[in-house]
Amino acid sequence: MFIAALANLPAQSMNCAARAESSVKISSIAVITGAMLNVILDPVFMFDWGLNMGVEGASLATTVSQFVTFFIMTWFYASGRSIIKIKLKSFRPSWNLIKTVAVIGIPTAVIQICLSVAASLTNGDSRYGLFLSLIRQGLFYIPFILILPRIMGVTGIY
Repeated sequence: MFIAALANLPAQSMNCAARAESSVKISSIAVITGAMLNVILDPVFMFDWGLNMGVEGASLATTVSQFVTFFIMTWFYASGRSIIKIKLKSFRPSWNLIKTVAVIGIPTAVIQICLSVAASLTNGDSRYGLFLSLIRQGLFYIPFILILPRIMGVTGIY
């Protein structure tokens, strides 16, 4: 699935950009084609009458479908049909832009990491019932959701 992310992330970005420039038709075609291909390939790759790959087959079907979506969106931008022109020289790193994105993104990343840690701590075994689980979630989530963002905003980090 990591390999699928290499196609999925840029495809989603290009898809959002296409919708932003009112190219909803190509955006819909790319998403629907990928989804339909995934629905068709899943049973072919997973079941006995197909390639009998099980869960790995489902993962492969998703990967193939996401690459197809990526190639459709790449074709749209490479063909010149888009308002946005993608050029290789535009992909040079701008350290000012990287710094700005990092300054804006790091506080949100810290919050997400803290919420992930809190989720892993509260998703312990549930043999003691729902009540104890709710108490644990309250003890761990409330500080992260209510207090941490305010502290980051007051200190100027956020």
